[in-house]
Amino acid sequence: MSIIVYVATALTLVCLITLKMFNIYIYSSIKVVNINSADINISTSKINDITTKLVSYLNVTDLKIIYGETDFYCRITKMLNRKKQLVEIPKWIMPSVGYELDYLIASIWYNSKLYKKDKYIKRYNFVAQILPSTFILIYIVALILDLILIILNKYILSDFDYYGSFFEFLGKFFILDFIAILFFFMYITCLFFATKHKINIEATYEREIVKFVDENCEGYKSDIGAARVYSLKIDKLYLNTFLFNKKTSNIKFCGPFTML
Repeated sequence: MSIIVYVATALTLVCLITLKMFNIYIYSSIKVVNINSADINISTSKINDITTKLVSYLNVTDLKIIYGETDFYCRITKMLNRKKQLVEIPKWIMPSVGYELDYLIASIWYNSKLYKKDKYIKRYNFVAQILPSTFILIYIVALILDLILIILNKYILSDFDYYGSFFEFLGKFFILDFIAILFFFMYITCLFFATKHKINIEATYEREIVKFVDENCEGYKSDIGAARVYSLKIDKLYLNTFLFNKKTSNIKFCGPFTML
């Protein structure tokens, strides 16, 4: 029984590493298509103008938008600081103005919804960001504690200290192993269900900003449209890879809603 449980626990770690390697393969095969545009760059004044109009359009004028003061990657789900009433969006140099505007508009749209406590976005953010982070944290802690318990049993504690103690209870009934296995499956399940909602988020976003783009992004509509097509082709919500350098200049843009 003990061997089966230990093997099952070890397999969860193997599965996570395999998933990470698979994501690396998918990520490396993605090609960020260059969108032909009349403008190679967009001016800061134009970005500020679009941002001001978008905040008014979304009716979140009390929300401060900071764009470009940092260049370290941040998931769209973690940009909002509710206490300070601000959304901090990192600068991301991209091969097209369309991508940059899509990224900027989507970041403001999503976090304004979160700020206004939109029920659907709150639920999605909970399932897509909070739950997976919580589950994987509990999994890792359980795994580390299980390893410590094994070391204590084998190399540190004497039989007299071990037997009849709380450590024996944990080891005898494989408490930590079962916690790790349980939260591993909860983590994978959460990833699966959150990924299924990506297309719904994309569709809702497009439906709600199309009027704004038509009225306020004249000259960039086709660029943003092409960026939307590119984003929809990436059907994975999570592309977790080993990000040793989190500067946006070293990261491929995979759409505003894909989490790296």
